[in-house]
Formats: sequence, C-alpha cells, structure tokens
Amino acid sequence: MKNNANRIFCEAESFEDYGGWSLDTQFETEMGSPYLLAHGLGRPVADATTHLSCPTAGRYYVWARVRDWVPKYHPGRFDLLVNGQKLMTLGESGENDWIWEKAGTVELREGENEICLHDLTGFEGRCDAIYFSTDPEDAPPEEGKQVDRSWRKKLLGISEVPIDGETYDVVVVGGGMAGCSAALVAAKTGSRVLLLTDRPVLCGNASVEIGLGPRGYKGELVMQMCEREENGDMAVIAMLKAEPNITVLLNEKVFDVQKNGKKIAAVDARNLLTGSETRYSAEIFIDASGKGAVARPAGAEIRTGREGKSAYNESLAPDAPDEVHHGHTVLYHLHEAPNSVEFPEVPWALEVARDFGNLNGQLAALGKDNQYGPDVTGQRLSRKKMKQMANLPGLGVSSLKYHRFPTVDIIDFFPGTHYWEYGQTLDLFCDGEEIRDHLLCALYGTMYNVKKAQPKKYANLEFEWIHHTFASGEFCRIIGDYVVNENEIREHAIFSDAVVQQDGAICIHCMENPTYDFRLTSWIWDIRDMKPYWIPFRSLYSKDVPNLMMVGKQISVTRVVGCNTKLMANGAEHGVAVGCAASLCVDKGVTPREIYEKHIPELKQMISRFEWEDRKSHQSIMQFFS
Repeated sequence: MKNNANRIFCEAESFEDYGGWSLDTQFETEMGSPYLLAHGLGRPVADATTHLSCPTAGRYYVWARVRDWVPKYHPGRFDLLVNGQKLMTLGESGENDWIWEKAGTVELREGENEICLHDLTGFEGRCDAIYFSTDPEDAPPEEGKQVDRSWRKKLLGISEVPIDGETYDVVVVGGGMAGCSAALVAAKTGSRVLLLTDRPVLCGNASVEIGLGPRGYKGELVMQMCEREENGDMAVIAMLKAEPNITVLLNEKVFDVQKNGKKIAAVDARNLLTGSETRYSAEIFIDASGKGAVARPAGAEIRTGREGKSAYNESLAPDAPDEVHHGHTVLYHLHEAPNSVEFPEVPWALEVARDFGNLNGQLAALGKDNQYGPDVTGQRLSRKKMKQMANLPGLGVSSLKYHRFPTVDIIDFFPGTHYWEYGQTLDLFCDGEEIRDHLLCALYGTMYNVKKAQPKKYANLEFEWIHHTFASGEFCRIIGDYVVNENEIREHAIFSDAVVQQDGAICIHCMENPTYDFRLTSWIWDIRDMKPYWIPFRSLYSKDVPNLMMVGKQISVTRVVGCNTKLMANGAEHGVAVGCAASLCVDKGVTPREIYEKHIPELKQMISRFEWEDRKSHQSIMQFFS
C-alpha cells in the first residue's frame, strides 16, 4: 500500500486479514492482477479486513476494481465498508469485465481507517483493488481486463524496470512435478538452481490445492518424490528444502525474457503478492510451466492443437489439423452434513448446467480421484458396455484380457474427474477465468438439480470443497530437434539418444458435449501394449533457443503422444534427464544440442544414478485405477 495527501491505493493482496475470502493469483496474465475471491460455495464468507493510513483527513471519492461475472444475475455481490460505513454494493454493474466501479464517497480520518469487504452471496464475489482520491475527476484508468501497470507502479512505488536479482547456473520456471524434479536433479548434480513458480505451493496438479495423484513411469528417484506426506505434501517438497543448492521462490510469475543473441540471458518475474519485478540470470533455462512461459517470449516455436493424419500417419489423429486441445478441469468433493442443508436457487448457473443431474467424478481425497457421487439421471449402462467394462484393465474381473480392448472409450465406465472439462477451443491461458467460471456454474447448477430431483435422499448433501484452481491437461508443445509420434511409441523405436522411459495409456480427452458443453463427448484410453517406451534427448530442448530445455506436458511430441507424456510421473522423469543435462551443460560450457552431438553417453551415465539399471517391471496402467 502506498499513499500521499490526495491518493490512497489499496491492493486486495495487501489486506491484513482475508477472512473467508481467498487470494486468487492464477489469472494475472489475462486481467493483470491477483484478487480476493469470495469462494463460499453458496454461503457468504467471513469479512476480509485491512487498515490504511490517511495522512490528511477529508472527503475521499472511492472506486473499486471488481467484476460482475454473470451480469444478468449478479451472483457475486458484496458490500464495501469504510470505518463501518457501508458504501455501494459492488459486483452488480452489468459489465462482464473487470472495471472500476464508483463506490461512493467517505470521510476519512487522519491516521488509521478500516476497510472491510462484506460478502453477500458466497458465489465468487471478487475485488482487485480500492482507490481513494480527494479529486472527483481523478478516476483510475479504464483499462478493461488488463491493469495499467505504470499507473499502479507509480502509486505503489515500484520500479518501472525489474531490479537485478542473483545469477544462477540453472533457472527452472514452473513448480509442478516436472519442474521440481528438474530443479532437484540439477542441484544434486552440482548446479546452483533457482526454481520459480507462480503458485503459492509446489507440485502443480499433485499439490494440496488440486490433489491429483502422479501417474506414469516412476524410476527410483521419482518413486520417492511421488510419495505423499501425512500433511498432503508430495515428498519432493522436503527433498527440495533439504538441498542446499536450490532457491525456491513461490508466487513469482515470469512475464518476459532478456536475450543475448539467440540465447536467453535472464527471465523477468513479477511477485504476485507485492507487484515487485526481478530479473534472474543463468546459463541454462528450463521451461516447466506447461504453457511456454519462457519459450513464448524467447521466440521458440510452439505448436498447439492437433496434427492431422497426413503429418505422421497417426491412428488417433484427426483427419485434418485443428486447434483443439484439452480443456481445464475444476475438482470437487461432496459429503453428507449432520443436518439438512439448503442450496440456494441458481438460475444463472442453470443457464450452463440446464437439467444435468450427475455429480459423479469427485476427488475423494488427495490422490484419490474418479469417485462416485449422486446421479439422478436414471441412466444405466447397456449390456454391451457392461461386458466391455468387465474386461477393461483395472475395472473388471481378475482375468484381464488386454488384447481384446487395446483402445476403449471409458467415459461411461466409471466416474472420471476429467469428464468435467471446458475450453477445448479456447486459449487456456488467456481465457482461463471465463473457463473456470463456466465450470463453476456447471457444478453449482448440477448440485441444485440433484437436490431438487430427490430432496429427501439428498437433503444433507453439500460440497465440502471445490478446487477453483485448475487441473489442466495438455495445451502446447515446444518444438525441439525431434518430434516423437504415435507410431514410434507403439513400435518402441530405438533412439541413440534415448534418455527417458515413459509409461501409461494414451489419454485423449475429446471435445465438449454438444448437449452439456462442460462434459466430454468421449475419453479415449489407449493402453498400447502395456510396455514402456523411450523419449530421445532431442525432444527435450528447443530447436530455436540454444540454452532452453523443457519438461512435462510441453515437450517436443505430437499431440497424440503428448496425451501420454503429460502424465505427472512421466514429466518428473523428463526432469531427471533434463536436470542432469543442465548440469552437464554448465560444467562443460556447452548447449543442450552439443550434449546431443558429443556427450550422450556421459548424460546417460549421470541419469543412471537416479534410475534402476536393471528394471524388470514398470508402473502399469492399472495404477490409474488404484
């Protein structure tokens, strides 16, 4: 918070007590700032409060940056109070965008004044900032979705250019399982490492704020990393804390890069809690963001969408290329309350959910997804589907017949969490808030339908929580010197630079359903031959940016192959290889491409330290159903 005699600017993230509101930082790219969110599942949340110091008493004009996220109905309404005085109710502007709403006028006293956000609905009220000025014409700039950063920086006393931070050997951007693995291994092999993540916690989709279990191939180190502690954290977090060569910075969003010729010299990161910007330099950079956060501004080639069949003759590719990709998912858990629980009418949510009444697909606990919930639709599986289900690996009888159903559509077989998915044709990282809000409407409307259809049976049913943080699938791939295709993983192609073993099914989420656009039309689960395959090192570094490597869901593969390499344990295995390669690059003063050309045997020897050299078994696809 920064002020002078005529102006006082208060960011939501600077509030002293969030109360029941939560700080949402995940849409900074599209709307420009973190904000406080009243995520109360239909029950008003406790007040958020803070204090501001006013140097000069007097009449101040007040504006608040808010969003009316369903303009026709205004479900996110809240009151702004200053020193107990209620100003205007906010969140009912009728504008489905982030705007500065006039909140009224107030007499501020010299010294300390209290600000309070009082939620009225429990349905996603949101506040980004509050601005006070003694001049009625001194309104904040009308910037639409994005904030005017120069204006804010001036008010907050933040430098216009990033300050210089420390220099490291390796900078890893992205704190999912793949990024954590890359940082850990690079440090263990001798490099000084900085790990940056734009989330408040590590481990991405496996974290305590999302809770999915890592699937895919697990070598010795990755197996240890993927153990879950009693508090819900993945074991890799403690491993990172114990490593003296690693610096971990949370809530740091990379927004730009600095280049020296074709190479990256530094990344610029913005702290999502303070707004301060810092420049971090290194010799090697690893993009583990899942969205090309480093690759995009560095000018690397990035591919989105699906290749057509003509590109690689893949059996699971569409006939023609398109821009379809996986969407976003929000996860939830239901429970039975001790007493009857009312759920408010949500006409604004029913415009999305309509008559859908199936709450299958919940996350029962950290690492335990795909669980059953209430279904009032009355739908039943056909005899044919039930017979198929009986022979599907992990779902049916003990006599598993993998060869009978190498590829199956599992959408009707069990209650998949990722059936709740939206955004397959949208930009996942520019339209994220819209996608999240659409999915919340789908869940709220479905809950209303379930309780209305069978009020006695589900009188006590309520949401225990909804993770409004995304669990996202594949979106983009950074192109390397080699692009692995479906035929190569089915045929177990031999690569001289094979450094990463992968496991699991090809998991393809198909387009949204035309009837209920928040549901998949199909979910293809192709188990291949149940045997691991290899990824070459050439698919783990950028062909365009000499000192950039990548891990996780964005490595250099086709979209079909990416529907397997995206699995979190598989991504962590990329991290083992790339972490070793990064240290080797630093030690020898070479680029990743030069590692491929001259040092692959040495790289393989380094990687073997973290894997079983003679591994007779592997993590099978059945782990998906455990």
